[in-house]
Amino acid sequence: MAKTRILTGITTTGTPHLGNYVGAIRPAIAASQKADAESFFFLADYHALVKCDDPARIQQSTLEIAASWLACGLDTEKVYFYRQSDIPEIPELTWLLTCVTAKGLLNRAHAYKAATDANRAAGEDPDAGINAGLYMYPVLMAADILLFNANKVPVGRDQVQHIEMARDIGQRFNHIYGGEYFTLPEAAIEDNVATLPGSQRRGFGEAVMRHALAEVRKERGLERVILQSTPAGLRLYERMGFRQVARVAVYSS
Repeated sequence: MAKTRILTGITTTGTPHLGNYVGAIRPAIAASQKADAESFFFLADYHALVKCDDPARIQQSTLEIAASWLACGLDTEKVYFYRQSDIPEIPELTWLLTCVTAKGLLNRAHAYKAATDANRAAGEDPDAGINAGLYMYPVLMAADILLFNANKVPVGRDQVQHIEMARDIGQRFNHIYGGEYFTLPEAAIEDNVATLPGSQRRGFGEAVMRHALAEVRKERGLERVILQSTPAGLRLYERMGFRQVARVAVYSS
């Protein structure tokens, strides 16, 4: 039976928040548990460089996000879990895709348009303070997705445009070079999920954990849920300053 490849990740610039959990973590983990799924999860530390030049912050965020994925039930024995910067083929493919991507497509990216609109409203040059990383962000994201020929990418509604752009870029590459080199991805969105504003305040990852536990409790009709530590989760949280928290194990009472 052919498996569906599912890929998603979170930029490593802050503490995980409820928007990450609802828009990406929960649906991605749920999808990874299906027998017909082959899942790829990554820590997007290259994307983090667009808006953060503090190595310590990116490193801390990487640990927090990895711990949150584990805490929410990610089974690393059954999925691919990696750091973006550990895959040299991603920046290599980014350049190849850059050479087939229309500038007009990048001009329409929501993040870039929002930044230029804000500059115009302030009476400044439209591109004031905007780096090329922000402008090229959609191409790097396309490389993340297309490299692994992902079929589906679980995202929040505010990220759908990036998936559509990855499709456009992949389709153009296939057309220019005359072959089906890349699978064209689809965005996977839960119909009942709206875009949630992020919160970067420290400790909010614990709120994600409590929300995840509440979801498990509600879905399974249990009176209580107990956390069970795993070595990987415990090591990560010890480095972050937490005494205990890790993968969810459910017991009826």
